[in-house]
Amino acid sequence: DNEKRIKRAKIIADEIIKRNLKIVYTANFRVNSIKKMDDEIVNTLKKSGLRNVCLGVESGNQFDLDLYNKNIQVTDIREAITFLRKKEFNVEIGFINFNPYTTFEHLRENINFLHDYKFTTYLTNIKKLRLYRGCGIYELVKNDNLLISSNNEEFIHDYNFVNKYVGNLYSALDEFFTYDAKEHMYFYNFQYFSIYFFENLEGIYLKTENQKVLEYKEKVLTLLNEFADINYKWFLEVIEMAENGLNKESILKHTIKILYSEKCVAILKKLQSVKMRIGVINK
Repeated sequence: DNEKRIKRAKIIADEIIKRNLKIVYTANFRVNSIKKMDDEIVNTLKKSGLRNVCLGVESGNQFDLDLYNKNIQVTDIREAITFLRKKEFNVEIGFINFNPYTTFEHLRENINFLHDYKFTTYLTNIKKLRLYRGCGIYELVKNDNLLISSNNEEFIHDYNFVNKYVGNLYSALDEFFTYDAKEHMYFYNFQYFSIYFFENLEGIYLKTENQKVLEYKEKVLTLLNEFADINYKWFLEVIEMAENGLNKESILKHTIKILYSEKCVAILKKLQSVKMRIGVINK
C-alpha cells in the first residue's frame, strides 16, 4: 500500500545517508503516496539527495482518471503537486492527453490543468494512450468496435476515436511532432529543458556549490514559463479549430506558424545559451 511504499523510500534514503553518498536522484511516486509524507520523511529524502519527483498523474479531468482506474481525484493531484513544490522538489508528471473516448471538453480541462502548473512547456499535450492487449480498457475499446487492428498476435493496438474530430486533431499533431523529431528535434530540446535539465542542474550544484547555477535555474524557469503561455494559447486554438471541423492541413499550418515562430525560436536560443554557460561552470 501507499504507506509501505513511503516507508520503503525512507529506508533507501536512510541507507544513502548512512553510506555518505553524495548524489542527487529522481524517484517515481504515486499521487496517493504523497499524502503519507510527513516532515521527517521529506527531510530524510531531501538529505539523501532526492531532488526530482515524477508523479503518475495521467490526466487533469475526472473522466479519464476513472477510465484509467487511477482511484484518485483531480483534487488529490493538485494537492500533491502543491505539497511537493512547497517542499522545493522539482516535479515531473506522466500524462496521457488522448484516448479513444477523449472529448474536446476533456482536452480543455487537461490543458487548463497543465497550464496551472506550467506543465505545458513540453509534450504532455500530445501524448496518446498506449492500448495493451489484456488490460481492462482494451476490452472496453474492443467491445465498442474502436480497434483498428484486432490481430491477436499484436501486443499493442491502435484505435479510432469516438469523436472523429478529436481523431483529426490528434492525427495533425502527431504528424507535426513526428516530422519535428526527424528533421529538427526542436521540441526534443524544449523537453530536455523541461525535464532532464533540472536533474543535471542539481548534480552540477552539488558538485560545484556555485550560486550562479541557482541563478541560471531561475532564468530557465522564466523562459519555460514564457513558452508555456504560448503553448497553452496555441493548444486552445487548435482545439477550437478541430471542434469547428477544420481539416488536418489547416491545423498543421497554424501549428507551424505558432510553434516555429520567431518568438519560440528566440526562447530556445536563450535556453541553449544558458546551457552553455552552465557547461563552463561544470568543467
